[in-house]
Amino acid sequence: MRQLNKALYITALLLSAHQTNALEINAGGGYDTNPFELSGQNDGGLFTDLNINHAGKTPVLKKSELRYNATLKGRLYESAFDDADYYSLDLRGRFVHRFKIGERTANFLLTTDWKSDRRTYFSQSQRAVATSGGNSISDRFDYDSPKLAAELIYRLNKVHSLSLYSYVSSRNYLEDYEDIGLEGLDYYEYSFQPTYRYKNANGLNARAFVYYRKRMYEDLLEDDITGANIFGEKLRYDFYGYGVTAKSPITEKLSVNAYANGYFIRDGAAGFRDFDFHQLRVGLDYQIKKNQKISAQGSCYIRDFLLDVAAPVESETGYAGRLRKGCKAEAVYSAPFIKLETEKLLWHAKLGTEIESNSAQNLSFDKFFALLSISFEF
Repeated sequence: MRQLNKALYITALLLSAHQTNALEINAGGGYDTNPFELSGQNDGGLFTDLNINHAGKTPVLKKSELRYNATLKGRLYESAFDDADYYSLDLRGRFVHRFKIGERTANFLLTTDWKSDRRTYFSQSQRAVATSGGNSISDRFDYDSPKLAAELIYRLNKVHSLSLYSYVSSRNYLEDYEDIGLEGLDYYEYSFQPTYRYKNANGLNARAFVYYRKRMYEDLLEDDITGANIFGEKLRYDFYGYGVTAKSPITEKLSVNAYANGYFIRDGAAGFRDFDFHQLRVGLDYQIKKNQKISAQGSCYIRDFLLDVAAPVESETGYAGRLRKGCKAEAVYSAPFIKLETEKLLWHAKLGTEIESNSAQNLSFDKFFALLSISFEF
């Protein structure tokens, strides 16, 4: 029944996508050496990838437009590994208004998002579909999430601009498993983010930002220094985040990009759940010729709970191990599949690898994947 529901869900979205006049479909197959991201020696599995995207815009009023975007992503493994399947749906609508403040130009953006994510919760420590007290919690992290965001961009001149971005959102987990004693994971949050933007005549685009985010859980409780729940105290998280991103051409065909970001997260109690996260990502794009290019990207990250005793229960939160460090890398080659006038039919070869070191050694893992796909833009 679960597989039937997946098939019906994807089929309905495919039919909906085909009603549009312009969309891009990318489909292919590949091999993953470690579908469940388990430690030690593991069997690999074949998978099918599907990515459907449709984007468009239409003018409204004076100096305004509506933009919209819909993306469906899915990965379906061979039957022996179908618990590693996942798929997500992202919908976005955005109103953009251009105007002037004195002699300077500005943009106002109002954006609504909807995200649905579906995947089986396969526990790294249990090495099986997760259970709690002998009960399956396979759908523990299936969720729907609406989001409303607003951003004001003010251009000081052609090079420098400032912006203020804020949003409110919530996340509704479809299965709370309250009947077997687990706490609900639903939450809502809001965020404020000032940003500085730089763009010069040589093609350098850069942004630097900081943000504050408040997350409030509806049922999940705060923990004391021993990790025991504090009765009546709902979990509240404060995020203090930062980010710096830049992209620049090196030659006519080669460009590089980099992104450093992270946050410091603090709970509202004794600090049992306090942790820091930092990440650095670097990539390059080489345009061999029209519609033929190579892209490569690598990233490393670290997530560190501040208390040595801190390790939230994995079957309830999805996290385990006090310290996680890891790196990812992938490379993609794209080229025309058949010579057409529009040259919109492309084939892509992707290779990727990931390794993670966990303070809980049984949760460390490494994996490698290869994917061959074809995309067509209508």
